[in-house]
Amino acid sequence: MLGSIASQVEAADQVSLIALRDNTLIESDTGATSNGAGNQVRCGRTGDSGGSLVLRTVLAFDLSGLPPGGVVRAATLRLTLTNSSSGALPVTLHRVLADWGEGASVAAGGKGAPSQPGDATWIHRSFPDQFWRSPGGDFDPASTASAEVGSLPISYAWSSPELTQLVQHWLDQPADNVGVMLRGEEAFGFTAKAFASREHPNASLRPTLIIELQRSTPCPADIAPVGSPNGTVNVDDLLAVINAWGPCADSNNCPADIVPPAGNDLVNVDDLLAVINGWGACP
Repeated sequence: MLGSIASQVEAADQVSLIALRDNTLIESDTGATSNGAGNQVRCGRTGDSGGSLVLRTVLAFDLSGLPPGGVVRAATLRLTLTNSSSGALPVTLHRVLADWGEGASVAAGGKGAPSQPGDATWIHRSFPDQFWRSPGGDFDPASTASAEVGSLPISYAWSSPELTQLVQHWLDQPADNVGVMLRGEEAFGFTAKAFASREHPNASLRPTLIIELQRSTPCPADIAPVGSPNGTVNVDDLLAVINAWGPCADSNNCPADIVPPAGNDLVNVDDLLAVINGWGACP
């Protein structure tokens, strides 16, 4: 389970969370090197002088301060490039499948520093005695999002329906929230990309997950007129449910799908009863 939240939800629909943990996995048969507490994280492959090592970054964010049952409308990961060995190349985002740690190792470059207790390494989830099932980390090979990363200094963003769905899943199933992995070009050298980590001295550059939440309402059955509720649950809301009866045509825009709070992409008798039970002026 992740620790306390880094940024609390406010009245606004948009929430920005700084990474709770991050670490660079550095190719090694023994897991002798890592970079858990450095001010940069890296992905891609180093050049010959760096040993031509594959680098991967893992990041995790704490969602425990978000409202239970919240609906995620969009999610964006934003990172700031601090060093690059190449021109524009794709960097992909992947769901991590096993929990991992962050230790006190601090590396100045892609070769890493001696692994410290708790570090995630190429073979360890947590150095020295908890291991990935596969060297290089346990992750979904299908990418969740991708971005072309080139010149610096600049901020890059990863956003997709798949990332939004993943963040929603984390909100609904907190035990599954073990983060994401960044992978750069690994087939050839001199492709490494470095990004500001959560330890970077400039807080504005640190890895940030931006989540847009559907605005909550104290009166969920007040759905009509659509887009402009009037503070009263009445026959207009009843008709809106009846007219939308059945599977939602658009799961991201289905106001008549009232129950359960997160929605089930189906307008049915439960939603009809929610209107009847909420009849009258909203509190």
